Amino acid sequence: MTNPLKKIIPRINLFSKILIVGILCIGLLWISKTWILQYIGSYLVVQNTPQKCTYIFVLGGNAQDRGFAAAEYWKQGYFDTIVCLGKPNFEEQKRQGVVALETNPTRPFLLQKGVPESRIKIIPYATSSHEEREFIIFWCRQKKQSTVAVVTSEMHTRRVLMHFKEKMKSNNINLILLPAAEPLYNVNNWWKSEQGLIFVNNEYLKILWYLTHY
Repeated sequence: MTNPLKKIIPRINLFSKILIVGILCIGLLWISKTWILQYIGSYLVVQNTPQKCTYIFVLGGNAQDRGFAAAEYWKQGYFDTIVCLGKPNFEEQKRQGVVALETNPTRPFLLQKGVPESRIKIIPYATSSHEEREFIIFWCRQKKQSTVAVVTSEMHTRRVLMHFKEKMKSNNINLILLPAAEPLYNVNNWWKSEQGLIFVNNEYLKILWYLTHY
């Protein structure tokens, strides 16, 4: 008579091996989770060395952070004029309690940091990174500029590079990407705040969307 244990024992041994390997993998991922999460955030960040050129563009959104960063870059003497992009959202400004409505919310933060009015240009156009890219290329053609700097949130720079680089290269325009730090989170702790989780999640989704639509 065949012993039924002879069939069961090999299955138990296989299951034990799979369970042990699974536990080891989970343990390894847990130990490495901080490094993995930091890599996920740091991949989104691109930073070029500043070079002297006439215009530095500030993309729309996160007005305070991007405005303060642009002002600091401008003070270093690399750029002559700061160009602020983005259609004004007066309803949003009202909700935030802004009394003197601005055609571009970045402007007051530039002035606050000491950038003179004469060095700021407001362009009330563009509601997406794609529209901003097309306008910057148009501007460079009109102004005969071969190099341009762009300031945006640090974890937005990867998407900007992916969407801007080839089109600008084909137009003989050198792109300098300069990140603006986000005070509430960064690549080392973005997963610890709701804002950081939402931003990083949205960036990866938008990268996929841009890759499939442009």
